[in-house]
Amino acid sequence: MMAREPVKSLPDASKAEKDTWLGGERLVLDYASHSIKFVPAEESDRGLRLPAWTVLSNADRLAQSVNKEISLESSMQFIYSRWNGEWTKRFKSSDVDDFIKLWEHSCNRFREARTTETIIDNATVSEARHAFLRICRVGVPISQQDFDKAISWMHNI
Repeated sequence: MMAREPVKSLPDASKAEKDTWLGGERLVLDYASHSIKFVPAEESDRGLRLPAWTVLSNADRLAQSVNKEISLESSMQFIYSRWNGEWTKRFKSSDVDDFIKLWEHSCNRFREARTTETIIDNATVSEARHAFLRICRVGVPISQQDFDKAISWMHNI
């Protein structure tokens, strides 16, 4: 999600990861659907859309740390260039304003997100399910069906 350029290869990736990240699609914040979604690369700039990396507050710092040789455009500079460029010519100002509000809301949701990492070593699927369901009673609930989906996805990797 933080990649500014399309990922060209993932040598150690599973088939599922390659299908997701090397499938010729880009992850964007889309005004029409009010969501972050994958779209074909050639459609990623159509309509009111922004690359998903613009909603992450630390994407600029990460990109700078990866490539110290170049000066990268910040998220705000990127958005401002679209806002005062092509968007003002092609879209109603009220739609652009609403999209900027959606972008700000998305940024805040990521900024406020809290995650927990739990590592369980040497457990069977049944033991791991039991542990996760117990942990989730005091945190954000996870259903047994969601856990089973996650495990089946992991087995396909």
